Amino acid sequence: MEDDDQVVEQAAGPRKGESVIRRTPRGWKALVLLLVAVVVAGAAARVQAQPTCPYADLRLETDRPVDVEAICQAARPWADEGFRVFILLTDYRPESEEDWFAFL
Repeated sequence: MEDDDQVVEQAAGPRKGESVIRRTPRGWKALVLLLVAVVVAGAAARVQAQPTCPYADLRLETDRPVDVEAICQAARPWADEGFRVFILLTDYRPESEEDWFAFL
């Protein structure tokens, strides 16, 4: 008789105060957690890809390999002269000068 009571209870929906998450099977919870972890890791990888350079502010928005040390050293003479150097490497191809400045 207890089994019948449990079936009726489950069919009636969650009890007062019982969240939907607690009733969700573990497999779904694990899948959602994995998806969230992948999204966060992807965002973190993009953020961590920005190298540090004492001579310039570097902004790399490219999927191509970049010799960061060579680029940083190329900025050194300008920094030594007192200029503030900003270097942007990107794969973006603007259609016009207006598009380019909107991108910046």
